[in-house]
Amino acid sequence: MPRMYNKKISASTIDRRVRKRVEERDAIVWSIDVQHDIVNVKIQGSDTLIKAHYHQVLTQIPSYVKVGSAVTIRHRRGNKGYVEVVGTGRAIPSPVTGGTAIPPTSLIDAVLTGMEVYATDPASLAVGVNSGTFRYNNTIYVFSGTANFFYTMNDPSELLMGSNDVTMGGQYFALDIPAAPATPQYGRYDLIVIGTDGDLDVISGTAVNLSTTEPAKPSVPSNHVLVDWIFIMYGDTVITSDMIGKNYQAPAPQEITTEISGSWVDSIILGYDALEWNANYSFDSINPYCTITISAIDQYGGTIQLKERVKLTLNGGYGEVKGSYTDWSSSYAESYYNTSVSFTYRRDQSQTEFSPVLTFEATSFANVYVLPLISSGGGRI
Repeated sequence: MPRMYNKKISASTIDRRVRKRVEERDAIVWSIDVQHDIVNVKIQGSDTLIKAHYHQVLTQIPSYVKVGSAVTIRHRRGNKGYVEVVGTGRAIPSPVTGGTAIPPTSLIDAVLTGMEVYATDPASLAVGVNSGTFRYNNTIYVFSGTANFFYTMNDPSELLMGSNDVTMGGQYFALDIPAAPATPQYGRYDLIVIGTDGDLDVISGTAVNLSTTEPAKPSVPSNHVLVDWIFIMYGDTVITSDMIGKNYQAPAPQEITTEISGSWVDSIILGYDALEWNANYSFDSINPYCTITISAIDQYGGTIQLKERVKLTLNGGYGEVKGSYTDWSSSYAESYYNTSVSFTYRRDQSQTEFSPVLTFEATSFANVYVLPLISSGGGRI
């Protein structure tokens, strides 16, 4: 028992001596390695990064361990190479040549609060922009507007609260948008930006043919922050909510047009284009025929360009079809589609006919068309 007592006294003495020799100093947190529970720190008079461990028993990083904050570090007893963070520091070490000061954090330039963009009511070629705040080059600015403000309380109208200076109802800044492109199928992006001078501006992009080209957003000028953008096209006379923040979509078929032409096509008998009956068929055996032209119109009013081989199938009715790749056939024909495609159809008056059903097939769309035939009596078959 005395021997055990002596060992405890000896261990306690050593512990006190080690505690006196523990090195503690202030450091600045330079970066944090969450995966390994390590922070990289720098100490007074040195530009060398030191790896220090923080408490691994905690479920989250201690609140005082933040990039740029002062912490206290020390060597673990009996392990000179093991450095740990033990608490908050008393002071941030001063810089030395090479830079021990934490590098400034560069925050993104952006709108922080408010500044929503929306269509005016009643609709016009302008947008409303709410007040708000934005950040540029790590500085926060407030947009409140000094002119061109309108009240959003229209029904009933704005109310005066106690004096002529206080008006009840929200406000928005009205910003005019330049006129839409004057050429059909053309469109562009218009940026709405806010400058550090507090002024809102519209930066108009270059108008392009939307059926062939994707428009590019213009660049945000220096000392400005992007608030939103407008996608404006030919024919737009007012700004609607769906135009705000809208992105360009690739051309897609919105309408399929099918036209027939040729000397055997009549538009008077039925009131629309139809393929005539040959009253002299028993003598000259001429099968009336026509050219079928098919094209697809995109959402911008232009024709779809496919540049591929397409197919027209004769699903019902008698007769034959022909394409640029295939000869006469009673089943199907194939032709080349660029901005449109053409096939030829001819009747077979030797059969008991009825108007044929034609199915057109391409990679991006399909269409079913009934070709009107005129009977020997002048009606539709």
